[in-house]
Amino acid sequence: MEAQIMEISGADIIEESTQLTVNDDNELFIDKRGLSVPSICWTKNLIEVVNAIHTGATAVIIGKDSDVNDSDNAVDIVGNLESIREEREEVRSNRAKRAALNPADPSNAGKIKELDDEIDKKVKKFPELKDELIKVCAMKEFPILFFAHGVKATPADVALLVHHGYDAIILGSSDVFSRNANPLKYASSLHKAIANYNKPAVLMDISDDMGRAAY
Repeated sequence: MEAQIMEISGADIIEESTQLTVNDDNELFIDKRGLSVPSICWTKNLIEVVNAIHTGATAVIIGKDSDVNDSDNAVDIVGNLESIREEREEVRSNRAKRAALNPADPSNAGKIKELDDEIDKKVKKFPELKDELIKVCAMKEFPILFFAHGVKATPADVALLVHHGYDAIILGSSDVFSRNANPLKYASSLHKAIANYNKPAVLMDISDDMGRAAY
């Protein structure tokens, strides 16, 4: 109901925290598939990313132990996304091994059960998402956007995040306005860095001209 109220009130985006849903009651995120407003879910692992996909989220922000990132270091934030990809590869490997076993051969029964139990363990929190997990992991790319949050960014930082697969970087207002002599120039510099993430010479020029970073 809160999401619907936010939608009709003209909200541009709806943010859903894991502390309000997943962590408390082992429940699915709210169903956002009928909303016209984009939504972001905070997630910690692969099954929660699948949860967000299943319930219609537009994007996810990944943190390890809470609904905020553990670190404002860009390398650590890249690691958060890499850990999700590693989990996906584990599921892909599991299903490939499972598909290679002939269920009609009694000698395969134990191994098949072992592989299926590994998947069941991953979806223990959300058993209803088992088929969705397997479906998502079989896709070439995740059908959802990944946003980085909380990074104290330089042009090199945002370039690193985009290079490793983040679709957007969210900066807090304090990072942009309170800690910079020229906030507009700083924000513009990071915007240019995202657009030129794979051009080191351009990133160098942007860094020289941006002013003091948000540290």
